[in-house]
Amino acid sequence: MRVSSRLSGLVWRAPAPDGRPDLTPDELRMRLRRARARARRLQAELTDLQARYDGPSHQAQLTAAWREWRHVRTAGGVEEGRQFDNKLVSYAFAQSHGVPVPELRQRWDTLDELDPATIAALAAAPEPAILKAAHGAAALGVVTTDDPAEITAAVGRWQTLAQPTGLHLDPPVIAPPYFTEERLRPEGDLLLDIKVFAFYGEVAQVLLLAVPDFRDRSAVRMRVLGPDGTDLGPVVTTAPVDPALPVPHHFAEIVAMAERLSHAVRRPFVRLDFYDTGDRALLGEITPMPGNVNRYVRAHDAYLGEQWERARGRMRSDVAAGLDPRVAWGPGPRALHFTDAPPWLPGELAHR
Repeated sequence: MRVSSRLSGLVWRAPAPDGRPDLTPDELRMRLRRARARARRLQAELTDLQARYDGPSHQAQLTAAWREWRHVRTAGGVEEGRQFDNKLVSYAFAQSHGVPVPELRQRWDTLDELDPATIAALAAAPEPAILKAAHGAAALGVVTTDDPAEITAAVGRWQTLAQPTGLHLDPPVIAPPYFTEERLRPEGDLLLDIKVFAFYGEVAQVLLLAVPDFRDRSAVRMRVLGPDGTDLGPVVTTAPVDPALPVPHHFAEIVAMAERLSHAVRRPFVRLDFYDTGDRALLGEITPMPGNVNRYVRAHDAYLGEQWERARGRMRSDVAAGLDPRVAWGPGPRALHFTDAPPWLPGELAHR
């Protein structure tokens, strides 16, 4: 950070020689008090940033991981973990390890196949569903199938987002295939997004995310739990913390599934998203490279950063002892079955 540029606004610039500031002594003292208060805030911010980069920090590790991924792309390589950007690969991988996934229904390879007749049929279907793009982050590639106008608008947005980006290293925001899956019904009033932060076989935290409407992130509430279900308190600062959010019914099962999958992904850190409908727990997606959007109080950021470092050390020790560092698929079936489409198999990279 260039502190000088941030502090430059603190200094009151003297007027030209032929003019005098039209300020009273009380106003000047008020300006000085405000400048000193802002200087203290900036100094505290600088101290916090220095601590995050001098010691363990989850935020710093995640930022570095994104830079490393871009270096791999620059060199013309493939970062194996990025195959999980495809939601169907995540489902197939989870299924191979015996982890349940939502029921899959229809599938299309191009957006042109989602024509007005198909959209009308989706909206008229007796069973509610969710239409998704296999590649798409932050709910950009998700739409309910209740309203044909809403589906049409989403497909129009996807046509734009599916275009190549200006940066050659970055893939399009939205990419095929496109598919529908069952709409999960919550046990209570709200289906929680359960985000498990796992470090090579060990879970450090479970972030419960309440999103009343996935199209509106302003009403998001959060709660952070330890792997044993203990409430960790207000350690996240990204959104309001709500200690009333319920602990998922299948919490222990979700933690166990996340530990198994995170060890098989062969990465120091991975975030695994689950849903709990009360009668079952299902995988939502596997995200080795989540966006660096969550902010934590310094002590908790350091705790997560230390878990990342410890996980990297354990993994290096295992690799030195002969562990294959590539993604380890499970012994179960990899083919995903759709009720109204042919089976889908992951690509060549996934079959290692």
